[in-house]
Amino acid sequence: MSLVLLLLGLLFPITSWVTLGLSLLAARSGRHVSGVYMPFIGPLLLSKCLVDASQPRWTLILPWVFDIGTLCFLWVLPRLFMASWRTSRFTRLFKLIGVDGIQTVEITFHRGGHYLLKKRWNRPHGEAGIVAQGEEGSYSRQEDFLSLCSEAGRLRQLALKGAAYVGTDSGSVDDYQIEGMQLYEARN
Repeated sequence: MSLVLLLLGLLFPITSWVTLGLSLLAARSGRHVSGVYMPFIGPLLLSKCLVDASQPRWTLILPWVFDIGTLCFLWVLPRLFMASWRTSRFTRLFKLIGVDGIQTVEITFHRGGHYLLKKRWNRPHGEAGIVAQGEEGSYSRQEDFLSLCSEAGRLRQLALKGAAYVGTDSGSVDDYQIEGMQLYEARN
């Protein structure tokens, strides 16, 4: 049992280190290959092995320090938390919803000038095509319109006309546009 735990415990950090090395080699040739990082599993199993083998307590830190998957996860954790907090329901100021044919758009606006756009397509069963898309970005509010700029640089405007905001995209004609769509304020 201890040998199985040891082998399983080594599998995850070794996989992370090997894929990190391969991604660095690929970067040298101008390609992009993502590493495969699996945090916590390897160090947990290796720590169990060390406890079972009655090793000194100071050795329990070693699996955690040398597991690149866990270290990478801990490094990005604050950014993941901040990204989810920026568009959480706790920071939401208001929400707009619009429906056009099989498309539904929901845009939530948050403190700090952030927005989250979710677009869904309600396709019949078996029909191929995109079913959902999301986009984060920043917005500014003027008197009768909202200006949106996605993190990818896409510009949109929502002009208030009566009780609805009408969407305008900056010259794009793809599936992700909200051109002409009417969005109404909804309850949070």
